[in-house]
Amino acid sequence: MLTTTLRLALRGIRRTRADVLITFVGMAIGLTAALMMALLTRDVMTYSRDIPLHGRTYMVTGTVTTPGQAPAQMWMTPAPLAGLMTAGMPDVEAVTRFIGNPQIIRRGDIAFREVVIWADPTLFQVLPLPVVAGDPATALATTDGMVLTRSLARKLFSRDAPLDQTVDMGGQSFRVMAVVEDPPPRGALHEGGAFASGQNAKASLSATAGDTRMNPAGFNPVFTYFRLQAGASAAATDRALNELLARHRQADDAGQMRLRGVALNDIPLDPELSPRSRALMAMMLVITAMTLIVPCINFVALATARAGQRAMEIGIAKLSGARRRHLITQFLLETTLLVAVAMVVALSFTELALGPANRVLHTEMALELAAPDVIAIILGLVLAVGVLAGAYPAFVLSSYRPGAILRGTGGGGDRSSRIRQGLVVGQFMLLIALLSVTLVVHRQEVMLTHARLPYDPSNIVVLQGTCPAALRDRMAAADGVRGLACADRESLSPQGGASYKATLSDGSTVALGSVHADATFLSLFHIEPLAGRLFDPARAQEAGTSQPGNTVIVNETAAHTLGWGRAEEIVGQTLALSLYGYENRLEVVGVVPDFSFGDLEGKIPPLLFRVRGQENDAANDGLIYVKLKDSGAATLAAVDAAWRAVNPGVPVQRFFFDDHVAMLTLIIRIEAQIFILFSAVNVLMACAGIYGLSAFTAERRTKEIGVRKVYGASVADIVRLLLWQFAKPVLLAGVLVWIPTYWGLRQWLDSFATHVNVGPLSLLAPTALALAIAGLTVAGQSVRVAQSKPIRALRHE
Repeated sequence: MLTTTLRLALRGIRRTRADVLITFVGMAIGLTAALMMALLTRDVMTYSRDIPLHGRTYMVTGTVTTPGQAPAQMWMTPAPLAGLMTAGMPDVEAVTRFIGNPQIIRRGDIAFREVVIWADPTLFQVLPLPVVAGDPATALATTDGMVLTRSLARKLFSRDAPLDQTVDMGGQSFRVMAVVEDPPPRGALHEGGAFASGQNAKASLSATAGDTRMNPAGFNPVFTYFRLQAGASAAATDRALNELLARHRQADDAGQMRLRGVALNDIPLDPELSPRSRALMAMMLVITAMTLIVPCINFVALATARAGQRAMEIGIAKLSGARRRHLITQFLLETTLLVAVAMVVALSFTELALGPANRVLHTEMALELAAPDVIAIILGLVLAVGVLAGAYPAFVLSSYRPGAILRGTGGGGDRSSRIRQGLVVGQFMLLIALLSVTLVVHRQEVMLTHARLPYDPSNIVVLQGTCPAALRDRMAAADGVRGLACADRESLSPQGGASYKATLSDGSTVALGSVHADATFLSLFHIEPLAGRLFDPARAQEAGTSQPGNTVIVNETAAHTLGWGRAEEIVGQTLALSLYGYENRLEVVGVVPDFSFGDLEGKIPPLLFRVRGQENDAANDGLIYVKLKDSGAATLAAVDAAWRAVNPGVPVQRFFFDDHVAMLTLIIRIEAQIFILFSAVNVLMACAGIYGLSAFTAERRTKEIGVRKVYGASVADIVRLLLWQFAKPVLLAGVLVWIPTYWGLRQWLDSFATHVNVGPLSLLAPTALALAIAGLTVAGQSVRVAQSKPIRALRHE
C-alpha cells in the first residue's frame, strides 16, 4: 500500500513539473532560513554549555534608577556583596568575584599585554575551566600566585606547564602555580589571559576588605557570580539579594538599585541586559517565518489553481474504491517528498552560508548532522512544512465527489478562486510589511551613523596603556601625528566614569558621569562648544600638570538636568559636586553637544569633562588618542616606533576609532543587511508565485480573451484587464497591512533615544513597489496572451 501511494505521489509531482519547480526553489530558500534560525537559537541557548552545572549558576546584575536619568543596567555590582551573600544566604552554594584589566606580563625580554583577571579563590569552583596543571584554587588564595591560560603559557615559556616559574607584572614578581585551558570565546572569562589573587595589593578587591557599604555607584564594582544549592528558588534568591542591599545601603545614595540573578543561559537574550540582541533574535524569527510561509502560500495557491486538472484523477480513484484518507495520505506524501528534497538542497545552502553568517553575527553556529537535536530540527521542519503546505490542498482535493467530477462541476470553482485571492493578499501583506521595515531600518541606520556623530572619528588611532610624559613627547614628534590626548578608559563608556553627585534646588540629588582627559581631548575630535569655550592648555589650572583642574565642561543634557534652560546660562556657574564623599567646587567654562563614544542608540546621560592630572599617568592604564594626517603604513609605523622607544618589549595594542564607532552600530547594521537580503528573497519568491498564477489565469481565460478580441478589444485592453486582476489584491494587501506595520515600527523605534519618523512614504513607497513587482511579473504573460490570434483562443478547450 505504501509503495503504491509513493508511486502515485511521484507521478503527481511529475505531472506538475512547472509548479513544482516554482515551489521547490522557494521551499529550499525558506528551509535554509529556518535552518539558520534554528542553528542560531541553538548556539545562543547553549551559551554556557561548557560550564558544569550551568543551570544553577547565575550572574548578579543591578538596575540603578537615578533622578533625571533613564534606568541604567549594571553588569557589575558592589564588591562587598559577595561576602554578605556568603554570610547571609544559605541557598548559595558558592560565590565569587572578579574584575579584569590589561597588564604587561614579562618574562625576561619577552612581554605581552594581557587581560589579568583578579579573582577570589572560589572563581574556578563557580566558573570552572579544565585544568592543565597545578591547583588554580591554591594559586588564587596566594597573593603572589598566578594561573596562566595554556596559550599564554606557550607564548611565555614555550610549554604547557611552567609550574613554579616566575613572571613580572608591574614591578611585582608572580609565581605560576597552575595552568588552565583557554576560556570559551563567549564565556564570562573570555578576555582572561591570566588569573591572579583578588587579595593582591594591585587588585581592587583587596580595597574592600571589611567594607559592607552597598551604594549604587559601587566604589569598587566587580562581576559577581554564584551557584545555587540544588532545588533552591531563583525568585527567593532575588528577594534575599535585595534585602541584603536594603540593610547595607548608604543613606545618601543618589539612586536606587535593584539586584537580581540572571542564569548563564539567559544572559545573551535577557530583556534588561541585552534588549537589542533580544530584539534582533525576535526580528530574525519573524523574517524566517515569513520566508517559510511565502513558498507554502505559493504551493497552496498553485495546487488549488490546478485542482481542476486533477479532478478526473480523483473521481476515477474514488470510483475504483479509494478512500478519502488514502487520497489525503497521497497528497500529503507528495508535499512531504517535495519538502524533503528541498531540505537536502537547503542543507547545502546552509553549509555555504554558515561561514559568512558567523562572521557577521559573531557566533559559532555549526551544522552537526550527527547531533540528535540537529536531526530533530531537520525532521521536524520537513514534517511541519510538509503538513502546513499540503494539508489544505489534500483535504480540498480529496473532498471532491465522483458524480460531480464526472459531470464537470467538481473542480473547486468559486471557493478555490476566493482562497487563491486571499493567499495572494496574504503574500503581498508580508512583502509590503517587509519592504516597509527594510526602508525604515535603513533610514534609522543612516541617521544613527551620521546625525549622532557631532565629532570627527576619522584618522584617529587609539592605543591602550599608560601615558607618561616621555611617551607624549615621542608621540607628538612622530611623523604624521597631528595631535594626541590621553584619557581614562571610561572615556569609551556610555555612562562615563566616576559619578559626581549634585544637589538640586528642590533637595533632590542627581548623578553626572565623568570623563577625565587632557585639555586637548575635545578639540582633537573637532567638537565645537554650544556655549562658552573648550579647555585651554595654556591656562595653569587646565594644563593638567598636577592635580585635576577646577574647571569643567558639561554636555547639553547635564545643563538641562542641573536646571538650566539654555546652554549659555550655566557657563560661569560654580557647581558643588560630591565625588566619593569629597566636595568639589568646579566652574563650568563650556557646554558641548550631546555625544557618546560608547553608545549611539540609547539616551545620552548627563556628563561632565574635567582635565585630569598627569602625576599618575605613568602608573594608570588608560587610552591614548592620536590624530593622524592619514592612516597609511608609514604613519602607523612612526606611531609604533614612538611606542616601542618608550615601552621596549611591550607589544603595541591599538585600534582605529572609526572601527570602534562602526561596532556601535553593529546590531542595526546587521538588521539592515538581513532585511535587505530577505526582502530580495521574498520579492523573488513572490514573483515566482505570481508568475505561476498568472500563467494559470491566462490559460483559464483563453476563450474569454478570444471572444473579447473578436468584439474589438485591443491588446492594451486585455493587458489592462489581466493586470487589474492582480493589482486589486496588492492594493488590498497594502491597506490591510499599513496599520499593524506602522504600530510595529513605532514600537521598534521607541527603543532608540533618537529615531526617524515612520511617515506615510514609508508605507506608500513599498506598496507602490509591490504593485510594480506584480505588474512587471504579470505583464509579459499578459502581453503574450493578448497578442495571440482569436481563432486559436476560440478553439481552446
